[in-house]
Amino acid sequence: MIYDIFQILLWVTAITLVITGLDDMYMDLLYWIYRKKYKAKMPDFNEMFDKPEKPIAVILGAWKESSVIGRTLSYAVRNLKYKNYRFFVGVYPNDPDTIRIVKEISKKDSRVIACINPQNGPTTKADNLNSLYAGLCEYEKVYGEFEIVLVHDAEDFMHPFSLKLYN
Repeated sequence: MIYDIFQILLWVTAITLVITGLDDMYMDLLYWIYRKKYKAKMPDFNEMFDKPEKPIAVILGAWKESSVIGRTLSYAVRNLKYKNYRFFVGVYPNDPDTIRIVKEISKKDSRVIACINPQNGPTTKADNLNSLYAGLCEYEKVYGEFEIVLVHDAEDFMHPFSLKLYN
């Protein structure tokens, strides 16, 4: 009896895995069929090093991110192989630890800008991003417009050449 139940569960699991894997197999087949066609159209990565740097704004929402925001920003300003960017970090007035860390980094590197939300947190992600965008627009009125705007997570490291690739 138990053997029969396990055998049925095994078959159901196997069939489910096959069915859910069909879309992965389809994508793999498409890759192998079209890889030569698209490889010829891929830009030469050396081109990205020759392009003039467009101004890039990177916006990060940060609520209670004091444990990760420091290493993320420090890593970025130290390792990014790009100069013409600004980080706009959306923080909340009732999150003093995150504000302190962002301001410490912004004192060392003027490309990091703290945008303090007018409301106490946490609010919605949309509210934080809207507040960040308003801060970015105010910055643009004084210093000129950004050609590229990226949204980034507070805990994720950026590849040193990622901004070159976006550029």
